[in-house]
Amino acid sequence: MAGEKFAEAEDRLLGITECHADNIAQFCLEFYKDNATLMFLPFIFREDDSQYGEFPENYIEALEHLCKKWIDEKARYLKETEIESATNDGSEKLTDVESEKKEKEIISALIKSRSSQR
Repeated sequence: MAGEKFAEAEDRLLGITECHADNIAQFCLEFYKDNATLMFLPFIFREDDSQYGEFPENYIEALEHLCKKWIDEKARYLKETEIESATNDGSEKLTDVESEKKEKEIISALIKSRSSQR
């Protein structure tokens, strides 16, 4: 097929060669080792068949840790958004004294504005 010949010619120009499955598996294993704190070695768990990898020893503990972290982060986010929505409602959170002072300032400014318009 013409498309295949083009792809083969392109691969030759780019220096792309066939990879053996063993080489790919070794690359993936080394990548995993370098990043083992961030992930598990991939597996498909079947009680009757270990052909697809072993069930990691600390898998359940890691899932429980991630679940707790997710719950904590969700609670933190909800608390932060609640605080933000309370403080971003367009009004200032003032003490009674500050509120009275602000009210007097506004009334004074309105009186000045009206008297200058006359």
